[in-house]
Amino acid sequence: MTHPPAWHQAVAFALTGQRFEELGHQASLDLDELAAFLERRLDVDLDRSVLDQPHPLPPDLAAGLGAAQVWAAASELRRRLGTSGQAVRVARQRPLTAEERRLLEEVPPHHGS
Repeated sequence: MTHPPAWHQAVAFALTGQRFEELGHQASLDLDELAAFLERRLDVDLDRSVLDQPHPLPPDLAAGLGAAQVWAAASELRRRLGTSGQAVRVARQRPLTAEERRLLEEVPPHHGS
């Protein structure tokens, strides 16, 4: 018998790096339910600092899930749990390399120029 994806387990793992088998499998994600579950665990047996660290999903938890959907769900859950999430870092201004300049000058054949 094939199970539906493990939405709640996957998103919880992406935030905490821990497995929560009791979350089971779901056909769709319920962020309210998952937020309530994690909120009960935070500051009891989960340190909030783990929420800001990246936790790549193991293949079994990622099965059947879209990476962009999991990332979006994890970002929203971080927001709901009151954590800042990973800070976005923008590289400092620097001159382009020769390869980067070459790529910028390339015009695809279908562009019409």
